[in-house]
Amino acid sequence: RKPEKFEDRYFEIQEVGKGTFGSVVKAFDVCEAKFCLNMKYARKQERIEAIKSFIKPIMHDPQNFVAIKKLFYDRRYEQRELATLAEIKQQNLCKNIIMLKDKHFQKVLEPITDKNRKQIKDFQIQGNHIVKEYLYLVTDFLPFTINDLKTELAANPPPFEPLLAVGPKPPVTLNFSLEVIRQVMYGVLCGLRDLHSIGITHRDIKLSNILIDNDRYPVTQVKICDLGSSKKLVSDPSNESTQSISYIGTRSFRAPELLVGNKFYNTKIDVWSAGIVFLKLLLNYVQVAPKPEANPSSPQGSLGSQSSQNLNKRIFDVKDTKHLAKTIMHHFGEPTQEELTEMLASNKLMSQGASKSGMTSQQLLAKRYRNLDLLIRDKVTPECLDLLHKIFEYSPKRRISAQEAIEHKYFEPIRQQEQLKNLQKQSVFTKLSQVNRTTETTSPCTSNMINAKY
Repeated sequence: RKPEKFEDRYFEIQEVGKGTFGSVVKAFDVCEAKFCLNMKYARKQERIEAIKSFIKPIMHDPQNFVAIKKLFYDRRYEQRELATLAEIKQQNLCKNIIMLKDKHFQKVLEPITDKNRKQIKDFQIQGNHIVKEYLYLVTDFLPFTINDLKTELAANPPPFEPLLAVGPKPPVTLNFSLEVIRQVMYGVLCGLRDLHSIGITHRDIKLSNILIDNDRYPVTQVKICDLGSSKKLVSDPSNESTQSISYIGTRSFRAPELLVGNKFYNTKIDVWSAGIVFLKLLLNYVQVAPKPEANPSSPQGSLGSQSSQNLNKRIFDVKDTKHLAKTIMHHFGEPTQEELTEMLASNKLMSQGASKSGMTSQQLLAKRYRNLDLLIRDKVTPECLDLLHKIFEYSPKRRISAQEAIEHKYFEPIRQQEQLKNLQKQSVFTKLSQVNRTTETTSPCTSNMINAKY
């Protein structure tokens, strides 16, 4: 029997995240566990302890957990995250995007004090209390984010793994490797492809908004979460009503067209953000083999290695927008005048670098990605480097889309695995069909034999 009250179905275990507009808690779903507790405790902690003591084996099943996001709900404004999650579920696009399982609205009476007296005009008043409404979004739960792994492994990086274009799979004991990065990025791009297919742009792709089910090889589930900044974009520069705010997303992951004030951007800003995630993973988790001439025992050698490692950890961790623009131009080269025009640049934040250098477009393109290649070419395959070049295009028109990135040669091993799985499924289906046909053809004969005998 399904519990009638929301608080009786979901038991909060612990808080797993907190942001500007809400918090996320890990909770236990009694309906997923196929049982219902008929307990009434005065305190929430006592209910949790009762669950842990009486049904401890069920608590270890990850399918019994959900994530509950608590948001302040103002009915004067559109709740885009709820609408986006509902459309994703309706379109059955939940493989690489978080899935909405339940929702709940709750009104809370907050006493009027000197601190919230200015908010009276924005809320309903009931006696001496302000009526505030909260929205609870219940989604599936994955225990890890890439940001958690980044923090965990920074102090203890994995050992160097030689790069092989074709070779054995990395050992299971290795927490993060090139193969895991390939799996994670494939899942992220598949999620973006599904979002973009229904016209929705996430606008806040970053490390902490990518959930994974395992911190070791293999990663079987990758899901994009936190759709609070998502929006259906209808960008038409000739129509001012279709413009969107350009100051959106986490600073380090913002695309260059957002930095120059473009308000008619498209889904390609998500691809750029995914590229920054890709670059951070490669720099933080894949170690470069030490050069033969370097002497680790010498003070200079150890200092150089340490400074290089610290630089990799801080890559694209910028302090302001101007610093981000300089960082982008340092690693990917300066944009040409044609690219600035295609970005619909409305200020001089990035155009100053191109004008001061005095170089032609051909000269700028010849130096494109030079510093990026020097930084990362010893860590990745040529296919991986080519994909990064296509992601970090200044021009949104020439930048690769999520669908095109999935079809890139870098992800060929994963596509081959998927094709093999599909062939195996088709083979099983064909065998079952043959068995059914055999049963249908033999049934009349069997019936005739029975009739003849009796």
